[in-house]
Amino acid sequence: MSQSGCPPALCLALVLTALVAQSAVLVFALVPIGAVAGWTSRHPFDAVWNHGLRHLHGAPPLPPNPRRRRHTFKLATVWLAGVGALLTLGQTTAALGLGAVLVGVCALVTATNICIPSLLLWAWARRHGVGAAR
Repeated sequence: MSQSGCPPALCLALVLTALVAQSAVLVFALVPIGAVAGWTSRHPFDAVWNHGLRHLHGAPPLPPNPRRRRHTFKLATVWLAGVGALLTLGQTTAALGLGAVLVGVCALVTATNICIPSLLLWAWARRHGVGAAR
């Protein structure tokens, strides 16, 4: 796992745990973490790498997250809230289906550093000439 894969890997493990447990409480506990990641330059789990794991590997700290990555965290926050709401409403099949898509996207980011929502946001911004497509 690359240094930038540490926060997504931790998120992946926690989301997967919440889905396996079918726990709305655990899913909702991840919503504020996603919100902090989306509206600040640092994902809360960056601290795991920056203040811990990187020292074991002699690696540099993670840089602040760029705007497009923060927008992706905002999308994940809303997605998690939706999954939590569906679990709360007893719509387990729908919740697990949406959760499985989130797990798949998170697993792809963790394994390859390819973020589908970020790429889609970049393509949309480029097509519509919105700001710098970064």
